[in-house]
Amino acid sequence: MKKIGIALAIIIIIVLVVVGVVFLNKQPEQTLSTENAEIQETSTPAEDVYTFKSGETIIPLGAEYSSLNLGEAKDYYEVQSCAFDGMDKIYTFDHYEVHTYPDAGTDKVLSVYFLDDQVTTTDGVKIGDSIDTMTEKYGSDYEQLDTQYTYSKGQTQLKFIVENNIITSIEYNFNV
Repeated sequence: MKKIGIALAIIIIIVLVVVGVVFLNKQPEQTLSTENAEIQETSTPAEDVYTFKSGETIIPLGAEYSSLNLGEAKDYYEVQSCAFDGMDKIYTFDHYEVHTYPDAGTDKVLSVYFLDDQVTTTDGVKIGDSIDTMTEKYGSDYEQLDTQYTYSKGQTQLKFIVENNIITSIEYNFNV
């Protein structure tokens, strides 16, 4: 009987330790998410750069990728960088891709590519919209090279490819 009591006590202690570890591991994620949202909003003012917003998460170009809490990517690919020392990484989500570049041991957001018309720019422009919608939202202060229209803000660019007056591609870029 004494052995059963000791075994039961050990099982209860193990369960409490496991529950405690799980709880502690979940707490920092919630805290980090809130802190990162504040850091993202304060460290990269919207006036200085273009940002992309996915749900409630703001993705500032040039930000450290690991600080963004984007969740698990649907697909992941990496390749030796030809411009930087390390690996370029591509994270594919349902409607967009995030490309990163290596910088001093961290991965930073280099660009965001739209994959379909299910996402919009911060100002509501999406693939399939007309060039008129683009100029209504962003104005005519762009550089045009063939079918590509590029808006610049600080160290960032917002690029649209337009064919037959319809936006066929949207990309945010960070100028390193």
